[in-house]
Amino acid sequence: MSALTLLGFGQPSAKLAAEIDGLLLAAPKPSSTDVANFLKFYSAADRNTIAQALIARGVSPSTIASALTWINAEGKWNAALIKNVLTVVAAGAAAFHGYRRNRGSIGWSVAWFATALVFPVISTAVAFAQGFGRAKS
Repeated sequence: MSALTLLGFGQPSAKLAAEIDGLLLAAPKPSSTDVANFLKFYSAADRNTIAQALIARGVSPSTIASALTWINAEGKWNAALIKNVLTVVAAGAAAFHGYRRNRGSIGWSVAWFATALVFPVISTAVAFAQGFGRAKS
């Protein structure tokens, strides 16, 4: 075993080399998005080894650093949670609009709330088009 192999700069396995060849054939100068999508197929523990193999094959280290940063940051955002929170906020605003527009009607407030839970963007747009919170004339 050579000193380079001990330092992590040895030859990658034949399977990994074939997968890297496939990436480089599809994108000869891969972007950080290409590299990030490629690295997602591997566990977090293996990504540094694969990144070293990509650098050895001529992929820019800054591209790999950007891809690894994106992968690490991507897991910190929960898109479903953000969407759900915004939906409930829109439903609350729609309930307020329904209450004020119909001069204190709880029924219309509940109807606007339920509609906004199902169609948050449409109901918010309609509420603003009607004059958000203004009483019906």
